[in-house]
Amino acid sequence: MSSKSKFECCHRLPSSTEVILCRSCKKRYHYNCVSTSKTSYAELTENYKSTWLCPICARPKSDNTNTPIRGSLSNSALEEYADQSCNVTRRIKDSERKIMGPTTAEIDLDDVRSIVREEMKSLLDVFKKSILDEFTSKTNEVLASINFLEDQYETIKKELSAKNDEIKLLQANNNNLKTTARQATGVQTFVLITQMNALTGLEPATTDTASRVTTN
Repeated sequence: MSSKSKFECCHRLPSSTEVILCRSCKKRYHYNCVSTSKTSYAELTENYKSTWLCPICARPKSDNTNTPIRGSLSNSALEEYADQSCNVTRRIKDSERKIMGPTTAEIDLDDVRSIVREEMKSLLDVFKKSILDEFTSKTNEVLASINFLEDQYETIKKELSAKNDEIKLLQANNNNLKTTARQATGVQTFVLITQMNALTGLEPATTDTASRVTTN
């Protein structure tokens, strides 16, 4: 890959989009390598970017600026400056992460806890409603069964009472029939005895005789 595709500050591949161009030499640099301030690349103004000078071009010129040794000295100074700038930038960002990291983590953790609590509460409410609905449904089924059994019991009770009344009526009718039968038998016996006595010349039968025959 040609040197034009690399940066002047660290000679690495141009993987970063935060690139700044020197107004004088038109060379490209990593902003993180040449910046010593806390200002982020996104906060830079267009005027600053268009007028920015790299460390080499920004150095005051002396009488020996045009000597052949300038290039080697400039490259050496630039590499040292870039390494120091990168280290300083990394230390600043690491410090910012240490300061901001826990706070951000705590905020994120609190948000996660709040979301989890809300989700758990919602699930618990749904679960409680489901259990309550199921319990209510089963209770209604049991009550319906109890009401049905009570109705059946009352129906059977009424039917038994009616049967008992019928039995009592039949018993009373049976007793009446027995009494009538005895009376009829007594009368017939009395008539028969009277007729026999008349034929044989004996004394007529009395009602006492008929009563004794009927009782026996």
